[in-house]
Amino acid sequence: MWDTLRKLAGDSWLYNPFSGMGDPARDKTAPSNNQYVELPRLDDVTLSILYRDNGIARVLCRVPIETMLMNGIETEGDVKPPFDLTLLTNELQEAMCLARAYGGSLLVVGADDGRSADTPLDPSSVRNGVSWFEVVDRRSVQIQAYEDRQTEAGGQHYRKPLIYRVTSEDQSQTDYHRSRVIRFNGAPSDALERRKGQGWDPSILQAMYVALMGFDSAHSGGRNMLAEASIAVFKMKNYLAALASRASTEILERARLINLSKSSTRSVFLDAEREEFTYANRSFAGVAELMDREAQYLSAVSRIPLSVLLGTSPAGLNATGASEIRGWYDLLRSIFTRDVLPVLRRVSQMGGARELPCFVLPSLWQETSQEKEMTRKARAEADVAYIDANVYTPEEISATRGDQDGIKYDKEARNIVITTTDPDAALVETPSGGKEFLVAELEGPFFIIDEIRANRGYGPHPDPEVGKLTPSAYLALL
Repeated sequence: MWDTLRKLAGDSWLYNPFSGMGDPARDKTAPSNNQYVELPRLDDVTLSILYRDNGIARVLCRVPIETMLMNGIETEGDVKPPFDLTLLTNELQEAMCLARAYGGSLLVVGADDGRSADTPLDPSSVRNGVSWFEVVDRRSVQIQAYEDRQTEAGGQHYRKPLIYRVTSEDQSQTDYHRSRVIRFNGAPSDALERRKGQGWDPSILQAMYVALMGFDSAHSGGRNMLAEASIAVFKMKNYLAALASRASTEILERARLINLSKSSTRSVFLDAEREEFTYANRSFAGVAELMDREAQYLSAVSRIPLSVLLGTSPAGLNATGASEIRGWYDLLRSIFTRDVLPVLRRVSQMGGARELPCFVLPSLWQETSQEKEMTRKARAEADVAYIDANVYTPEEISATRGDQDGIKYDKEARNIVITTTDPDAALVETPSGGKEFLVAELEGPFFIIDEIRANRGYGPHPDPEVGKLTPSAYLALL
């Protein structure tokens, strides 16, 4: 008998003929033949609806890029890019978001070299840098030709798109050579998938679609349960006998009268002997936990922290989510280094730059004032230990801490110059001839210059009138 049952059940532990588990006809979650089946590629209409109307899908496409570029892009050094960096940052953000949503996009770079747009760009002929950019998603782009050369400049682009036809918002069409555009791809895929998409990758929503549908279904089910949280139950004596006698018209009329009386007076009039009216309340036990599990699954698939995806605060005792957010920021910084930095350098070259600027991504993690003070305290304690052990001199410590604490060592005056933007700071002369910014907060904002000097061990200011001024009044004279 048990052998027969095992044969019926088959070798797969996912299939049970008695409970219906794994049976496509009975199990709603089972794929056919106990195999993962290929989902159809999301078409443009579905992607457009998701990106436009589904808030979570829009978050999946936009939040990683918007978070990465929320503080903009900066340059270091004296070399300036041949374009408006703020404008390019905004266009980059839009191009990368559209690529994630639709599977690809193009950033058309407006570098004028005096040649036709469908010919290779000559950066040496560009004189005025890059004056404009245009962003289009792959729905407005057609690949007209592929590179067929295997040598010289075409070698690295062999069998890659050569000419793109771009349809702008005004319905005009322009052919662009690949050297005049920056291409952004969607989800990483192989050559077969790109052939299915006419040369483009699938959307990032393709791999997240099942998780997204589960998340939406869980919340839609919760809303439906809430709409029917309490159901009215009307009991009538001999109800089935009345239906059998074809008295359904009278029953419906009686139900209508009950509903009218309940609506107008918030009460129900019943026959005490033959009728009963109650409410059946639905249980919501476990629903919240199920929704949370669906949200966690979507977070795992998208690699977006749950606190970022849903805008919630970390739960639990002493939970701050700092480590999770730091890991998230590290991931975004790696995306900047891998995907954005090469684009910035290439656009600079397309604009005719002879020397490439140094582009940097500002820190995404912002320390609180308490964290800054703790860092400064730890650094000061380490400096004291170095000085006591004669490892470094105070002057050397001052020189190395300049960029960190705003302290610079003035070798000519042989004094420490403390630079500050504090409005309650005053500039006074020291006995050795150097100058020092004295922070008035240490002594009190209402002390005058001479009192501050006395607290620091200095004599009265050479100018008696200056010695009577408060720090803010003295700064007003400078």
